[in-house]
Amino acid sequence: MWQKVEVKRVALQWPLLAVLVMLSVVLLGCGGGSRNAVQTEGRPGEEVDIDKMLGGDEPQPSAQQADDEDEVLRLLGLVPENKAEAPKTETAEAPKPEPEAAPKPEEVDRLERELQQKNQVITELQSDLGEKDKRIQTLQAELEQAKRSAGSANSGKMISGNYAQRYAYGRELYEQRKYREAINVFSELLREDDKNKLADNAQYWIGESYYGLRNFSQAMIEFEKISLFAGSEKHDDAQLKIALCYLQQGDRQQAKSELEQLLATYPTSEYVNKAKQYLSKL
Repeated sequence: MWQKVEVKRVALQWPLLAVLVMLSVVLLGCGGGSRNAVQTEGRPGEEVDIDKMLGGDEPQPSAQQADDEDEVLRLLGLVPENKAEAPKTETAEAPKPEPEAAPKPEEVDRLERELQQKNQVITELQSDLGEKDKRIQTLQAELEQAKRSAGSANSGKMISGNYAQRYAYGRELYEQRKYREAINVFSELLREDDKNKLADNAQYWIGESYYGLRNFSQAMIEFEKISLFAGSEKHDDAQLKIALCYLQQGDRQQAKSELEQLLATYPTSEYVNKAKQYLSKL
């Protein structure tokens, strides 16, 4: 038992002994010290300090010697701090943004053309809006004038006879092209009774009288009032006259629209053929 323990102890001491022997060999290779004695000419036996002769304080170990020493220390598990390798850190570089591609010349030309087209459309819409504003102002002025005319002394003059007789008298004035007087008669009938069976006819002939006066804006307003009379037989008549008012004002597009509305709304009207004739000329 003790022999086995002794053998194990010897086995453990051998690696350490080998390391010490290697360390001794390295140290002996260094020359055994910092001073060397040499024999000089003329003075036998006199020692010369080689370190002083070379002008250095202490000889520096060679690279091979330093490596041997480091190897011995490494085997002993002693690594000098200045020999320890610093951990390397890797820093990821941020990806560089890709440069934006410049627009192609043909793409720029296309965008410029589209911009010009849109600007042209906006200009046309603004022009149309200005024309409509002017038209509305004109209609309002004419309406105010018509109201003042209706409230004049002539419009207040009473005509003898019943509703139908006075209506007939207004028609006679219209046929005589006395449009102002006819307007006064029909307006008086509507103020008296706008539910009478002849009231829608009276309203229609007011529009015809303004048309005769070539006041087409006011005529359209009066013809549009026919829609207030639900059971009137003058709806298609008024629709045709509205289209003619637009045509007289030079608005061919709106006149065409009103004629097409007449054909769509009143397909059995007696004015269908006439509306088609007008459309063929527009």
